[in-house]
Amino acid sequence: MKRNLFLLSLFGILSAVALTGCGSKGAPSEPGKPETASTAQPSGETEIEEGSSPTALPIDKLPASLKNDAFTYYGLGRSEPMLFEYAVDDKAPSEGSVTVKLIEVKDNEAKFLMERAGALAPLGNQEFVLKSDGLYSTMLAGSPIEPMSIEMPSKIEKGTSWSTSGKFKLPTEVEAKQSTELKVVGFEKVKVKAGEFQAAKVTGRGLLATAGKTTESTMTAWFAKDVGMLKLVIEAKDSEGKKAKIRIELTQ
Repeated sequence: MKRNLFLLSLFGILSAVALTGCGSKGAPSEPGKPETASTAQPSGETEIEEGSSPTALPIDKLPASLKNDAFTYYGLGRSEPMLFEYAVDDKAPSEGSVTVKLIEVKDNEAKFLMERAGALAPLGNQEFVLKSDGLYSTMLAGSPIEPMSIEMPSKIEKGTSWSTSGKFKLPTEVEAKQSTELKVVGFEKVKVKAGEFQAAKVTGRGLLATAGKTTESTMTAWFAKDVGMLKLVIEAKDSEGKKAKIRIELTQ
């Protein structure tokens, strides 16, 4: 089976509900027109200039101690751009890409940069730190996530549960607070446009607060080992009763 990567942060995509009809005026950019975002780091850390694209380190620089389930189920072993479909409600789907780069290994931790283009560019680039206990999201669209939010624990099995939470700024400069409860409910075969895979099924509930509005969401996602996220479906409803459904699917 061809080894693919579809990497899309749960923390980042849950903020998409604020960029659809269930929140703000933001909208995805046209497919094929990447947008960039500043991912500047605090003093003393690797700094990435706005609009720059750092050279990726070879993945063999990653110590074996960090090749845990978070590494394999998030598909961090590949950094080639991958294509996917992004659809909101009944609108025609858009195409986008995600590129993930290993940019630093230090003190038994590894820093990764996620570069989004096309339909997902409005969500901004994102940074992660991979540790022995899991994968953490540290920055979204140049805005630090405080405190850093766990994306996935180091061990994935039926019944594994975790929560994400944090404050950050959306690419529209709107302040946001997000919290999500997630759980692995089992393993099953799932078919997407890229093929059929054995995957971990993750379900969850989230809460996003922006500009005086609160959005509740439910989500289902499928992750395959050494592949990454195959499919994500989010249904959201804000405090005014507006609804949105977001679907993201690996296409190749």
